Amino acid sequence: MRKIIFAVLLTLFLSGLCFAQDSLSRPVIQFDQKVYDFGRVNRDTMLVHIFKFKNLGNKTLKIKGVRPG
Repeated sequence: MRKIIFAVLLTLFLSGLCFAQDSLSRPVIQFDQKVYDFGRVNRDTMLVHIFKFKNLGNKTLKIKGVRPG
C-alpha cells in the first residue's frame, strides 16, 4: 500500500514539474496596464496611448492583431 501511495505522489510531483517547465517554454505576455480610459472626447478626435508589455516566456512573442475595445 505504501508503494502505491509513493508511486502516485511521485507521479503527481513529476507531472507538476513538467507543467511548470512547459509554461515557460512558450510566450507569456505581461502588461503594465491592460485598460486605459480616455474619458470624454470629441468625435473624430485621434487618440493615442502606449501599452507597455514584456514577454516572460522563453519563446518569441508574436503580436498578430490588435483591436480597440
